[in-house]
Amino acid sequence: MQVLRNPAEFSTVLQARKRINLPGSERKNAAMAPILEAYVHHPESNPLQGWRLGIVVSRKAAPLAVQRNWLKRHIRCICRENETAHGLDLVFRARPELKQHYLEAKQKRQLRQLRDRLRAEISAYLALVKK
Repeated sequence: MQVLRNPAEFSTVLQARKRINLPGSERKNAAMAPILEAYVHHPESNPLQGWRLGIVVSRKAAPLAVQRNWLKRHIRCICRENETAHGLDLVFRARPELKQHYLEAKQKRQLRQLRDRLRAEISAYLALVKK
């Protein structure tokens, strides 16, 4: 797994506008709404053997740097565990709803629940990409 680093690489993925929608992602219930968005791009010429991952976490989604880094670290870890198709670019963007979930997680147990929810969402996104 490679990492998208410069803004040009991110903009090509986000401008392709190929957003992956999870089944049931249009729910009105905020507790069940997805906390991540995923965008995929199949570059015409990808000299790399693997796939590339990008993570976007704004201050609106996680106001503190500690929260943003925690989220990025866990997304990278989960993606390393789940190998996906080769030759594609994948960007995860944290939704503003994540802020409320992180603020409610005051204990380690609740942070583990948030991490498990991230794992389930990322696994679902990667399963859709593999198809």
